[in-house]
Amino acid sequence: MDKEIVKEIISKADFWKYESCRRSGLTNMCDLPIVEILTKLPRDKIILILQNYKILKEKYINKEKNE
Repeated sequence: MDKEIVKEIISKADFWKYESCRRSGLTNMCDLPIVEILTKLPRDKIILILQNYKILKEKYINKEKNE
């Protein structure tokens, strides 16, 4: 999938729901049923974040640190 499309589909709020769960260490992020419950994100968005984490991290974390 095109990187720009991914950035449009995954909002900052979606990414931070995922990232908060990841940072909490409560579950393996590949355990999709649990991640769905903890983040309240649909499975398709979780998979997109997993597949494009580096791109989204650059957009929503690294970019903010540099501003």
